[in-house]
Amino acid sequence: MKVDKLYLIAGSALLVALLNGCETGDTIISPADGGDDRIYVTGSATVKADPDIAQAQLGVQTFADSANKAVADNNTRSGAIQAALTAQGIGAKDIQTTGFNVYPQMDYQKDQAGLIVGYWATNMLNVKIRNLAKVGDILQAGIEAGANNVSGLYFALEDPDSLLQEARVQAVADARKRAEALVGAAGGKLGKVLSIRETSPWYGPVMSRVDIAKDASGASSVPVQAGQLEVTGQVEVVFEIK
Repeated sequence: MKVDKLYLIAGSALLVALLNGCETGDTIISPADGGDDRIYVTGSATVKADPDIAQAQLGVQTFADSANKAVADNNTRSGAIQAALTAQGIGAKDIQTTGFNVYPQMDYQKDQAGLIVGYWATNMLNVKIRNLAKVGDILQAGIEAGANNVSGLYFALEDPDSLLQEARVQAVADARKRAEALVGAAGGKLGKVLSIRETSPWYGPVMSRVDIAKDASGASSVPVQAGQLEVTGQVEVVFEIK
């Protein structure tokens, strides 16, 4: 069967399919130039999984009338936070300093040129948490030890490669299914794969806001929910039409 005959017979059906594909953004189909017997299809798939790690930023911000005093106070509190994290089972390899800054606090109301009225010192730690059941306890321990800047909590997969591979396989299967349905509806038969191109896979960690709440006994706790992760694979496949 010649491809120009196939497209002539099924022209309206392919036009409807093309329009539907443009609406959903999942499938794009077009005949090749020069009358080649081929079909272009985009396939996608989303795979979900439970996260196995969490990461958060715990920091200390201190203020004093001198830089040395601000840093000394900050060092004391940062050391207490690291000790609290260690007591919660966090290993040294999972605690990383991501920022340390010392800067003046300026007052421009008293002096247009700027008058130094004190100094800020900040120290930020990135903490990787492998026991998700203890995320709330670990964050609370850090806060009680002196952390006054907690942000960036998110849940992720330490090794997402297997999930990405599963999404790729399902995306290719989705592309074949779409191509078979369209070519079959037009009276043709799907042939071999001529080319495959993977577009950027999407893997998104789950972001979570950190809230501090107190129960009836007055004890503080940090409620968190890990949720699920989504990995999306997308491929563009060119099939031969027999």
